This record gives sequence, C-alpha cells and structure tokens, in this order.
Amino acid sequence: MTVPASNYSLNFRKAASSVSAGNRGAVSDSRFLQDNYGPGCYEVLLSGLEHDDYRVRAETILLFSRLGIRKPREIIEEMSYHDKDTVVGACIAYGSAIRDADERIPELLYTVNHRTGTEYRNAMKTLGSIASEEQIPEIRKVMGQTGGEMREQARAALSRIIDRDPDLEPKRMFVLSDPIPPNERAFRAFLAKSTDYLDVRYRERVSPRREVKLKTYNDVVHGILTMQLRLYNERLNLTYYSEDIPAEADRLSELIAWAAEDLRAKRVIKPEGLGRASNIGDYS
Repeated sequence: MTVPASNYSLNFRKAASSVSAGNRGAVSDSRFLQDNYGPGCYEVLLSGLEHDDYRVRAETILLFSRLGIRKPREIIEEMSYHDKDTVVGACIAYGSAIRDADERIPELLYTVNHRTGTEYRNAMKTLGSIASEEQIPEIRKVMGQTGGEMREQARAALSRIIDRDPDLEPKRMFVLSDPIPPNERAFRAFLAKSTDYLDVRYRERVSPRREVKLKTYNDVVHGILTMQLRLYNERLNLTYYSEDIPAEADRLSELIAWAAEDLRAKRVIKPEGLGRASNIGDYS
C-alpha cells in the first residue's frame, strides 16, 4: 500500500521534526514511512539527506537501508567521508545492509526458479523488498514460466521493485506485462508488419505533414506503444531465434525512435468544436 507523495512528505516532515525534538527512531523506525513508500517518495527522502539536523540525516539513511533502496548509494558513501560520527555510522550500516541484500539475491533467485508453494512465495516477496533493476529480467523469466498465483506473486515483486526506484516508473507498463513464449514465425510477421507500417505508410502519409488530426496522432501513438511492448517482451526470446532476427528488431527500434521524434514535432488538430490546434506536448 502506498499514499500520495504529498501525504508521504507531510508525514516525513512531522517525523523529522520529532527526531529533532529528541524522539529517536521517529523516521528510521516509522512503519508508515516504510509501508507507504512508493512512486514519488524518493525525492522526499533525498531531501532528508540534506537536512540541517545531523540526526535526521542519519535516520533518513537508516530508512533508506530498511527500504533496500540502492539509488542514493553514491551519495551516502560520499557522506561517510565528511559528516558527523552519527551519520557516518548510519552510512556504514546502510552499506552493510545493501551488501547483505546483494549476497542473498542469488539464493532467492535459485529458490523462485526451483521451488513452489511457501518457499517460492516467501522468496519472491523478499526479492520485491531487496532486488533491483538488475534482477528484473530473471524475475520476468520466472513469471513467464508460471501461472496463476505464482505469476501474480512475481508481478507483485516486480511492482514493489519499481516502487522503490523512481527511474523504473516510466517502464512500469513494460515490466509488469506478461512475457511472450518464443514463436519465431509470429515474431517475424510482427517485425515485417510493424516495419512496413512505419517505414512505408507512416513515412509516406504522416511524416511529410506539419499537422496531424488528433485521431491520427492517437492511432500512431497506440501503434508505437504496441510495438515497444512487443519488442520488450521478446528480448529474452531472441537467443532462440535465427541470427538475422536481432538485427531486424534493432531496425524496428530505430524506426520507432524516428517516428516518435517526428510525431512530437507536429501540431495536433483537435476535432471541430474542441478548440485550437495544439502542440503535441499538450497531449503527451
């Protein structure tokens, strides 16, 4: 469960004030701050590393440690060289916790690959708490090989990993999507159809225009997102396909990037009665 970042920020500020008033653990031990951390909350905690009160800085570091968040690793390491002893001690504890988590991950990945039932569920739950972007492909591979509750437990772990890393939030739709079983014939057909759509129809009918209708814009965006999602879900399958397919997939990726950039430069014309023509950014 998470709350809006504004609510999280309010509770963090209250906890920080409590620490400054002498209530040790008000930040680092807060169940609210631990249980409700999610998208948008990283910047809230990052501000705590710059707090005027060294005790708040130290407790923020310990909270990062308990949340298993690796993103501020370099910042916290730098703090260990010049901050007060209390903060340095928190930095050391953070580094030790992250190293311990890193050492546990291989065993947890082995468990979710080879066990079922309670062992699988507990290991997947723990991965959701301590794994990072690096482990996402392996967890997605497991998700693609399972179904039912096991697949949903893997998806929940992936969602929690995303919650702890703001850099992953734009990829949420891709990471949580269902992996696709290898099917070279179907993928070849997809590549051919998608390449034709962008390299022929879009290039000839849409690219030369300076303005596009809103429906055209929405259709192209939907098509591009569909292609991106399919390419993402075929990544693990490329090793099973013929040698020429990765190059064809790279070609489609280049066309997607070109078409997206070309589309962003156009003006979108709303249907009559809905107002003025507008820049593409109004709809992004």
